[in-house]
Amino acid sequence: LENMFVREEFRHQGVGKKLVDAFLAWSREQGAQRALVIAYWSNTNAIEFYQQTGFEPEAVELEAHLED
Repeated sequence: LENMFVREEFRHQGVGKKLVDAFLAWSREQGAQRALVIAYWSNTNAIEFYQQTGFEPEAVELEAHLED
C-alpha cells in the first residue's frame, strides 16, 4: 500500500478504513499473501490507524543522516 492520503476534513469518518479494506480485499483477490505499509516512526496517528486495520509491526528501520 503506497501513498494513501485522506484530506483532513474527511478524516475520522471511516474513509481511510474503507480504502484500506478495499485494498486488502483486492489484494486477496489477486492472490497476495501479505500486505505492507510504511509509516514514519514519528507519525503515531498513521501507525495507530494501520494497527487498527490489522497491520502489525514486523521490523524497525533505523537511519543515520550523514552530513559532509
